[in-house]
Amino acid sequence: MNKVFNVTVPFEVEAVFEVVAEDEKAALEIVRRMPTYKWFKAIREGLAAGNCDVVNEEKIITEDWGDTDEETTVS
Repeated sequence: MNKVFNVTVPFEVEAVFEVVAEDEKAALEIVRRMPTYKWFKAIREGLAAGNCDVVNEEKIITEDWGDTDEETTVS
């Protein structure tokens, strides 16, 4: 089941990316593949050095099942 992760990388200002992934490793990989990640050398260096915080937050995720909306709480 996918969870919502906030990946925070401190640099001049904190960069916070909210991603939906299966686990922390997948969340970091998503951030690494984002175009924004490539724009900022400080973010790239922070991720490479492990200078980041990955937090799973309980959120409501709405999944579209066609003609109905199913709400699921993930933790």
